[in-house]
Amino acid sequence: MQIRYHTFDSKKAPGHWLHVSEAGHQHKHTVLMVHGAAGNQSNFAPQMKALSDRYRVVALDLRGHGRSPWPQPKPTIDDFYGDLEEFLEWMPEKFSLVAHSFGGYLSTRLAAHHPHRVQHLALLNTAQSIPRTFSYRLLELITPGADMVHRPEAFIAANTEVCKHLLSEVLQNWDCTPFYSKIQMPRLTVLGALDPLIPLVLGKESAKALGGTVQVLPLGNHVCMHEAPAQVNGWLSELLKQ
Repeated sequence: MQIRYHTFDSKKAPGHWLHVSEAGHQHKHTVLMVHGAAGNQSNFAPQMKALSDRYRVVALDLRGHGRSPWPQPKPTIDDFYGDLEEFLEWMPEKFSLVAHSFGGYLSTRLAAHHPHRVQHLALLNTAQSIPRTFSYRLLELITPGADMVHRPEAFIAANTEVCKHLLSEVLQNWDCTPFYSKIQMPRLTVLGALDPLIPLVLGKESAKALGGTVQVLPLGNHVCMHEAPAQVNGWLSELLKQ
């Protein structure tokens, strides 16, 4: 798989840009992949490899993640969404969305606002909100360690400042409830039965409200695309055929 890298420059905020990776056929149907908090575009490496022989696959680094800069002042959840909304300029008229965790909020909102452009929506390890579970509070405690381990394409791809702001400010405003009724395209939800951040009960309640196909990994944690790539890739392929 050959990956092509790009920079998407913002017109609304001069000097701000997003790092973008692309693989597959230029003239095939496009699948956009949106990672979660503290992640990066390479989180979808197994999916990009599996799908790039049939599709054009695009993945980006959210602001402050991977190789994308962290603009000041500190952004709100609307700023994260605004980046994705502006990125539509770079996308074809019709495309599909695959999103993980916090990326699920951003992608659900985008699909609700652009139902005639988004043809499929796949949500991985995500729900209508993220509760302040014990695991969430544990992340708040260990966040200072992000500076020691974060790398542009590592599992943790955001520094301490970004992670602290996400946990204390941005993720508190994650609420997909207003968007569910506006989404009618084929959709897939994949949940982990052992997910410490998105409890299975909440995930199932959210999936029921959203509608579409629901798949549960009995031993799944919070990163299903790496924990069970073959299964997830198979489910994505079935969705994209609809």
